[in-house]
Amino acid sequence: MLYPYHEYNKVINIGTMLGFIKDKEGAAAVSNRIFEMQLYSYFMHKAAASAPGKKFKRKEIQYQYE
Repeated sequence: MLYPYHEYNKVINIGTMLGFIKDKEGAAAVSNRIFEMQLYSYFMHKAAASAPGKKFKRKEIQYQYE
């Protein structure tokens, strides 16, 4: 899904200022692969936490650092 890049959108403006989002041919895009994977992981965990009929437990998410 493409979101139009509009510099006066508060979320896009903050994301651009912090370097997470860039303007790619008029569409908002994640600026690099590392940010993309981190944001994807965050939103997947957030969706899993709000899944109907499932209780979320903090210990279910285990991060592995190499």
